[in-house]
Amino acid sequence: MAELDLRPIEFKGSCLCGGVCFTGQGLRDIVYCHCRQCRFGHGAIAAYSATEFSKLTLTKQDTLRWYSASPVARRGFCIKCGGNLFWESVAATTVSIAAGALDQTVGLQGAGHIYVKDKAPYYEISDHLPQFPGNMYVQE
Repeated sequence: MAELDLRPIEFKGSCLCGGVCFTGQGLRDIVYCHCRQCRFGHGAIAAYSATEFSKLTLTKQDTLRWYSASPVARRGFCIKCGGNLFWESVAATTVSIAAGALDQTVGLQGAGHIYVKDKAPYYEISDHLPQFPGNMYVQE
């Protein structure tokens, strides 16, 4: 897996109800995921930043639960408000953070679209960002 290009950004965020709160240092630019699991879990495509798991601090996690979405990944969500917050490969040292859960995203920009082969037919990707049929970090 390719190493993350982290911008030196301090961040904080939470779910909608505040049952899960987090802080950290260092974020990757935003990746837009069009896979079926993200579309079903978020109700649309998902936008994720990421950081090294060691750089993420969960300051409140009373309502955080993890769902094993597949044999290779799990998703973190709030059981009170239903907020989708994290995606984590079980083999990685990184964690993806839903961009909408971040209090601010100043300094971040779009990096690309992944799993465009799974894109729903009701929209088009019309920006200039690179598109990948699968994961942009793992050769499939």
